[in-house]
Amino acid sequence: MFKFIKDVNENFINNMQWYDVSLVKLSVCIITLLIAKYVNILLLAPWYWYVLLFLVVSARPYYLVFKKIN
Repeated sequence: MFKFIKDVNENFINNMQWYDVSLVKLSVCIITLLIAKYVNILLLAPWYWYVLLFLVVSARPYYLVFKKIN
């Protein structure tokens, strides 16, 4: 079952163009703004919580981008 899901996802990603990836990012941004508009408690946190959350979430992708390939 998991192999089938992995194969479908890899095929989907391989068929995407550069603008498709940009459209996915834009749609995620729009959904995030919509959720923030209707769930006001998310916007009441101090700014440093957002920075901390960003650092925690982005640590692995930045590691993968900047690691040296031998």
